[in-house]
Amino acid sequence: MYQNFKKEFFLNKNYIVFVIGKSFLMKNQDFKSLIFFLKKEKKKIFILKNLSEEIHNKEIDNAYKKIRHLKKAHFIAVGGGGTIDAGKILSLMFMKKVEKSWEFFLNKDLINKKNLKNAKLYALPTTSGSGSEATPFIVLYNEAFKVKKAIATKEVLPNIIFFNYSFIKNMPHSISINSAMDALGQAIESLISKKRNKYSEKFAYKTINLIIKYLPLLVINKENTFLIREKLFTASIYSGKSIKVAETNLAHAICDSLGPLTKLNHGLLVGTFTPICFNFFKRKNFENRQINKIEKIFKENNYKNISNFYSKFLKNNKINLKLNMFEFYKIKQKILNVGSMKNCISIVTNDELRKILLKKIDIT
Repeated sequence: MYQNFKKEFFLNKNYIVFVIGKSFLMKNQDFKSLIFFLKKEKKKIFILKNLSEEIHNKEIDNAYKKIRHLKKAHFIAVGGGGTIDAGKILSLMFMKKVEKSWEFFLNKDLINKKNLKNAKLYALPTTSGSGSEATPFIVLYNEAFKVKKAIATKEVLPNIIFFNYSFIKNMPHSISINSAMDALGQAIESLISKKRNKYSEKFAYKTINLIIKYLPLLVINKENTFLIREKLFTASIYSGKSIKVAETNLAHAICDSLGPLTKLNHGLLVGTFTPICFNFFKRKNFENRQINKIEKIFKENNYKNISNFYSKFLKNNKINLKLNMFEFYKIKQKILNVGSMKNCISIVTNDELRKILLKKIDIT
């Protein structure tokens, strides 16, 4: 694998900063080979490891302290969507010389601040879900305020995305499924977004077709081949391209609000609420061309409907949340105030949202 990096890393004098997620196996042979050859070439390496997939501001700020003294750096993010986002925010902090990550979310003018240092970002995804490597978005959780927010800037788009089969071939099926649920959910949401256009639609439909075809081969037929992993990885990239334009809406607003409170896997939450939200919009917009086209794709692939497809893969991971009345009210209000809710193809009222949430939440 290290041959692919030679031109980018061996021929320059920059420091190399690896941003590693908790789920990544540091004993991976290709990764060990890469580190070995970089050290052999006397490259100066910093490894920021064990970053959580649900990255939070304190964790990022502590990581930044370890590399803020560097003058130039290449950032290599190795992990899932959260780790890629960690690489994005760290490279942005490094370029702008901003000490606290949350400052970008409080004062978005900082994003346009002149770069004071040089940095490049490279992505080595180890999951096939969020498509973060293909989007200009950074999502960060603030522990103190118990809130998750997003910012966007093209400066954090990775310079190069590397696909390495050895990094994902042994990925547990649970992670493969949850990653695919996230990518599929993003594609479906982008098709029922007010911001969609022909570009986002093209990549959204490509995502749906790839996941419908190749996820069953991996999970049900137990075919763990390079081709299948590559196709699911490509689907993730395509989903990122679709939401880069159309953005997400109701399902992700729900999941991003519930995630920090419940600590449940993001992909699992998206897989649970996407069919519920899709069916809600279907009832309100039964003549919508995109909704009918999505339904047709699933039926052509021998699935009765979207819910039927999701149920096949989430049957062993069904969720039933329990919240007290205060928590339920607080979550509901938080969802209604999420900026992406304005992307919904039709207005979601307070009462409609309550009914959607009660399909999976019990009030204690």
